[in-house]
Amino acid sequence: GAGNIQIQLAGGASINSTGGAILMGGGASAAANARGQGGSQLGATGIYVDGNISAGTGSVTMRGQGAAGAGDGIAFEGGTLTSDGTVTISDTASASAGGSTFVGGVRFANAGTRLTTATGNVTITGTNTNGPSNAQGVHVNAATIETTGTGSLTLNGTSSGQGGNWAVGLITGGTV
Repeated sequence: GAGNIQIQLAGGASINSTGGAILMGGGASAAANARGQGGSQLGATGIYVDGNISAGTGSVTMRGQGAAGAGDGIAFEGGTLTSDGTVTISDTASASAGGSTFVGGVRFANAGTRLTTATGNVTITGTNTNGPSNAQGVHVNAATIETTGTGSLTLNGTSSGQGGNWAVGLITGGTV
């Protein structure tokens, strides 16, 4: 959006392309980060996905930034992202959580949540600059990130702080 406002793809919604590029970000040309606005973790997340994104052979680019102290940069809570083109997901978060809750620069959560490619190249870069606990760069919790053919997967994570902070965290059956 023009003001770098948050993007939400709700459950049951979908974005489909048979080969054209899909770009999600902030600013007039989506070259900046879509930014979370605060409040709940959902409202503070830059890009929230609980639906399906299908690009065929087209590329997918997503740029998100969580609101300071509260949200994920990009959260995949359900649905499937499929593309046999280049997939680039990058974000920044500056938040932490307590107990068994995690905040990620890029967070994939829940069984059935899936990012899949056969021949595409997937790069996920997640940064979380806030501690003190449960702050992840890239977080995969019960979800799946996969290639089913000759495609490639690269996960780059950065996290600061201590106590449950990981650059890349795979928990509760998360699969890469």
